Formats: sequence, structure tokens, C-alpha cells
Amino acid sequence: LSNLLPGYYNVRAYHRDYAPNVYPDSVGVANDQDVIGIDIVLAPYQTDFDGFISGTVTDDSTGDPIANARVMLMGRDGGPYHRHWFVRRTFTDSTGAYIFQELPDVELRVFADAEGYMGEFYDNVNRYWEATPVTPDAENINFALTQGGWGIRSIYGQIQLPDGAMVDGAIAYATLDGQIVGVTSADESGFYDFANLEPGAYEISAFSLYGEGEFGNPISLEFEDYGNADIEIITTSVDDGNAQLPTSAMLDQNYPNPFNAGTLISFALPSGQNVELTIYNLTGQKVISLADGFYQAGKHELTWNGNDSFGKPAASGIYYYNLKTDDNSETRRMTLLK
Repeated sequence: LSNLLPGYYNVRAYHRDYAPNVYPDSVGVANDQDVIGIDIVLAPYQTDFDGFISGTVTDDSTGDPIANARVMLMGRDGGPYHRHWFVRRTFTDSTGAYIFQELPDVELRVFADAEGYMGEFYDNVNRYWEATPVTPDAENINFALTQGGWGIRSIYGQIQLPDGAMVDGAIAYATLDGQIVGVTSADESGFYDFANLEPGAYEISAFSLYGEGEFGNPISLEFEDYGNADIEIITTSVDDGNAQLPTSAMLDQNYPNPFNAGTLISFALPSGQNVELTIYNLTGQKVISLADGFYQAGKHELTWNGNDSFGKPAASGIYYYNLKTDDNSETRRMTLLK
């Protein structure tokens, strides 16, 4: 990354065949300083899926390709008792082309945005539920993005869950006088920003597969050049109301896995039971208890933010999570990458 202004930077790495990861510390860059050794290790996606989705991202007014545009897949997959959030990102190449590979055979929504442009879901809509579903294999899932405004003001913030866990796969909206004037994707840690805004009072909201949220008050840019708007997602159930209960307690694989900032752990109960959900390290030591009490029948989802029971970040490595109920005990493995 070259031609950087002095300041502190968060550095993230993406590759179409690997799970994204972040450098653990902020990187300070001084005037005329070269910073080296900011190394990031990526873990390859390990799936049995072989589907793909591909297309291009271009400028709506000129037809020119947009290089380094962000493209994101969003959806839910899973069996009859659980549905997982599925989020995958990539960037376009110099010709505006992108491709996702090793995808499951499920319906996905595709979102694209780029610096200086209004983001959109396929096909030319702003909202997830209005988007045309795309099922691998699929070619020519193309986007023609509209350029954004030419102001000098900006709004930025972070989108989080109520417990402070990061939200992966969030979309932020900026509304002015009842009209959506900005749509952008947040990064895997939930950070987003709107640039090139005109003066005005903006309402900021966010959507993710976890739920939706909004910033409490309009952000006025009449006399300020920037505004900070952190958003808390109000979680909602992903149950479609039609799934039958399992015959015994079931523990699902966490998602995403491997993970960096946070991961979702789901389980389903055939009846109301006492539940213990505990995370252990590779040597069998208890790291944290996520659940210890009575839960009603149905599906339940908990988030682990990678901290231990003392609030300290756990080290990178392999962890086990165990679900113990009145009639069952089940353990699965997951990987934390810092």
C-alpha cells in the first residue's frame, strides 16, 4: 500500500480462495516513513463446495470497468434445524471482473460498491430482501454503479451487536430528506464510512443478517465536516417458522470458521432444558462459558467475540466448544485467527 498519508491504519487482507484476516495492531505511518513487515496469514477455505458466481462491475454513466470494487455475497445456509449466515468478499480486478468459487448450492444475494459510488444489490436495488437471489453456478451477475455526490463531508462509524461483538456482512445507509443518498458495505469488523456528502441532516441505519439498527439522531453536517455514527444491531430470529424441532439436542458448526473478530454458535433443543455451552482450549482448559441455564425448545444462537471469561483476547489457535443438555453432550472444533 503506497502513497499513504501520515496516520494510524487498520490493515486487512482478502483473497478469493482464503478467509479474510486482519493485522492485530494499528499501524502508524509518519511523514516519509516506509513501514515493512506488516504480515498477515490467511487460512484457505476448506469446503467440499464447487459452485461459482462471477460478473463485472462498471461505471453506469461511462461503462468503464471499476477496479478494486468490493463485492460481497450474503445469504443463509444450513439444514432443517439451523441456518447459518454466509458472508464472502472479494474485489474486482483491473478489468472490473470478479469471481467467487467453492460456493454451496444455496440462494445468495450479491452486493457491490466502490469508493465514490452508490452501492447496490443485484439487480439494481438497495435492500437485501428486494435483491434477486443468485444460485451457483451463475455468470454475468453484473453491476453498473452510479457515482455518488461531490461534497467534502463524511460520516463514519462501527456496526456492532449488543454484546459488542463485531458484525460481518453489514450494509450502511445514509438517508437525506427521506431519500437514500448513500449505500456502502462495512468491513468484517463492522467499520463503514460515507464520503463526498453535501451539507444536511442525515439519518444513518444498518442492515445485516443478524438484524437491523439505526443511529438514534440525525447527523447534522451543516457546520461540521464529519460525523461519527456507531450503530447497534437489534438481533432478530432467522427462523422461518416452518422447521420442525429436532428429536434430541443438536449443536451446529460455528460460522464463520476460521474466524477473527467473532463467530456464531447455534444449537437446537427438542424441549425446554438446562444448557451449558462451554469453550475449551486445545489442552482442555476452560476458556469461557457462553450459556449456563434453562433454555426453551427451539433454535438458539450465541456469539463468541474471542475473549476469555476475564475479558482478555484469547490467543490464536484451535478451540473446542461443548454443548451439554439434559439428554445430550456434543463437541465441535473451531479455529481462531488473530
